[in-house]
Amino acid sequence: MKETVLPALKHLEKAVTLLEKRLENHEKTLAATRTEPELFGFANENDRRFKKALASKLDNTIARIETLLSEE
Repeated sequence: MKETVLPALKHLEKAVTLLEKRLENHEKTLAATRTEPELFGFANENDRRFKKALASKLDNTIARIETLLSEE
């Protein structure tokens, strides 16, 4: 199983790194275009929903990986 898991983990690491970079760039773009109320903590509701959904998907992925690794 190790032969199949290690390449998959490397791909996952690359994907997460790419996601982090894109989110960072997205945040920089948003920061440049935010209105004054948004700068003082009133974040866009769509951004909150997106981040919550993304965190949920990442949590589910981590849980699935932990399950797969514990079955070995």
